[in-house]
Amino acid sequence: MRMVPVTNGHPPELFVDVNNAKQLSIGHLGENIQPDGKFVIAPLLITTRDGVDAVGAGRIEWSCGYELDLIKEEGIWNGVEPYDSRQTNIIYNHLALVDEARAGHEATKPRRRGCG
Repeated sequence: MRMVPVTNGHPPELFVDVNNAKQLSIGHLGENIQPDGKFVIAPLLITTRDGVDAVGAGRIEWSCGYELDLIKEEGIWNGVEPYDSRQTNIIYNHLALVDEARAGHEATKPRRRGCG
């Protein structure tokens, strides 16, 4: 996830690349990505007015855009949570600012610092 672009919503093209990064990016993640239980803590910087305005209007949840290999198998994660598939070889492409995160509200606990 280090240094991936931040977008306002998931791009219609599905992924950010050299042809659309300037148009789609509203900022980027930092390098210090830390696991925190089943979530991660990631520094990010929003660098555009529309990105700052979207957060100010209440759009504060996040959703990762990525590619992966999906392995169909059942198991128990962390001794308590059942699953029926496992994701491997995850390659993160972007972090999207969204109205509702797939991982739920619990996944998005912003800690605002800096100016805006």
